[in-house]
Amino acid sequence: MEVECKLGKKNDKYSTPFHDCVRVTKKHILSKDIENIGRIIFLSENKRINYHNAGGMYFLQRENNPAYIELYLQQIINVIPAWLPRQGIFLKYSIVRMILHEIGHHVNVRYAYERNRVAWERASEQYANRYLWKIYGLWMCLFLTIGSIEGLFSMGGQKIAPHGR
Repeated sequence: MEVECKLGKKNDKYSTPFHDCVRVTKKHILSKDIENIGRIIFLSENKRINYHNAGGMYFLQRENNPAYIELYLQQIINVIPAWLPRQGIFLKYSIVRMILHEIGHHVNVRYAYERNRVAWERASEQYANRYLWKIYGLWMCLFLTIGSIEGLFSMGGQKIAPHGR
């Protein structure tokens, strides 16, 4: 799986944390879960009109082109509450969470677990949370508490974690 950073000079400082997060993620998940994902692309922001709030997107495999994931720095940073530092552990947690969420979509497609949009997002969040506990342990309690305080886990009345948008 290739990793591409297309952040521009303004956001170049985020390149190293992003690569660190990809390494951490690959270390903790099953290698079969990322089979046929050709690359992860890290962009400065999401410019897709219909999904402008999404912190990441999963793109299906098409003919000879492998599946790939795009992550959007600005949308990932916006999920972190303003009163917390938007760097260090909080930034890395948010990036890892988004990577895992998008890999969760890939796993869901491969095994056709869910087709309904809300269930599709929920399945990806469950996948992400399972591995976040393995990676962060007790830090997860802190992040879940912060998320519930800030009301980050809502989407159209459905209880879904912040990156399930």
